[in-house]
Amino acid sequence: MASGVIEKLSNDSANGYCKFPDGTLICWGSVTISSSYQSWGAMYVSDANPDVTFPAPFLSEPALSVTCKAKVSGIIVNAVCTATKWNQVAIMRQTSGTNLSVPLSYIAVGRWK
Repeated sequence: MASGVIEKLSNDSANGYCKFPDGTLICWGSVTISSSYQSWGAMYVSDANPDVTFPAPFLSEPALSVTCKAKVSGIIVNAVCTATKWNQVAIMRQTSGTNLSVPLSYIAVGRWK
């Protein structure tokens, strides 16, 4: 079994990918979105569409984890992805606001071959 890294690209400390000989692909990155929040029961929700393209394409939809890097109480993030990008982020929080900037980071794991 081959070991090591086939290809790695990191344009800066926050975005990049790594391909492994067994076909595993890991992509990571950061994005800041700005959105307004609307009341949804006791919480406030925002649906933003940042349309973030992965630095390298997957064969099919990867496992995706998106987290908030801000210290804002009550944030839960959910995102939808395809083999080439992720979007449709839902952010829920305990306070309202308009055009709030939220820094997000992600990691996606899947197959490149």
